[in-house]
Amino acid sequence: DAADDFIGSFQINSDEFESSINKKFQLKDEEKNAGKFKIKICEIVSKDVYDAYSIDFRGKKFDNLDGFFGASDPYLVIHRVKSSEDNDERELGMVIAKTEVISNKSNPIWKSLNLDVDACGGYHSEIGILAYDRDDDGDDDFIGSTYTTLAELLSPGAFYPLINIKKKGNSLKYNNSGLLKVKRYSGCNTSKFGKFYKISPTCKNLTNQHCFGKSDPYFQVFNEEGVMIYESEDVIHDLSPTFEPFVVSIEECKGVDGEITITLRDDNYDEDDGSKRIMGHVKTSLRDLLHYQKNNVWTVKKENVPTCGLFLVNSMNPLPEFSREVTDKKLIQNFHAIRLSKKKKKQKSSK
Repeated sequence: DAADDFIGSFQINSDEFESSINKKFQLKDEEKNAGKFKIKICEIVSKDVYDAYSIDFRGKKFDNLDGFFGASDPYLVIHRVKSSEDNDERELGMVIAKTEVISNKSNPIWKSLNLDVDACGGYHSEIGILAYDRDDDGDDDFIGSTYTTLAELLSPGAFYPLINIKKKGNSLKYNNSGLLKVKRYSGCNTSKFGKFYKISPTCKNLTNQHCFGKSDPYFQVFNEEGVMIYESEDVIHDLSPTFEPFVVSIEECKGVDGEITITLRDDNYDEDDGSKRIMGHVKTSLRDLLHYQKNNVWTVKKENVPTCGLFLVNSMNPLPEFSREVTDKKLIQNFHAIRLSKKKKKQKSSK
């Protein structure tokens, strides 16, 4: 169950290993002697240094969250950890990597994923691995989490228990919600990022904002400074719209790991202040979106509403160069003008 019992420990400096061959060290558990530890061999080896590592994860005995006759549809999301106040409460940072969804498996084996050393904050910064059960409505169930470092993941053999804090607090018999293990790993080079990316998005099952009729959804993309860098056309009366591809740059997004917010609005619903009603948000980054080939679904969320539909990326291709027809000063005004003109054309064609 990965709840391993502590035996004991001893301390030694790294430069003392070679001179300590055949020396016995006393293991201590607090003040008690817990046995002896002996170094038999110490060899200095050269180790290749890589920019990233390709890692295969496997799971064991994941909690079943899909009813008596099924099994969960698990996937993993790996985050950088911003801060850790205690062992249970952590503030998660950007998404580093994602696995694909494995359908109906309590012992999943995922395809290789790449962990960038810099994105992990180096070998010894804490990262969080969170397991979820995919649900069709986007309200994915949390299975459990474990916290480790890249260096620990590259040390073979360990099982990592997935802990669900709510379940742990509700049961004295709770051990974990499953186990995670690194099946194999290999060094690799970091993928180079393009300057621009062309993204083809769709949505699915957006929440309707009207009692009669359907919403006219469109979306806006904001960088972490709150600057709008793109606004889409609106799609008339469609809660599962397909939008035209759009282009963003790494510079506009404040880097591949800069947080971007995709805000969906209803062009057919004016609030009291004249703004268009918000249908929901997706918080992500370019690095996160680039995992679309394995896991292309993001849940649209709103305050106090766990799911307002799904945002999907169907393709995301790098572009070496791209030029817009408008200047930066006129960019926002032109977004509105383009969207309104497209809406008029669609209205005419629908008549």
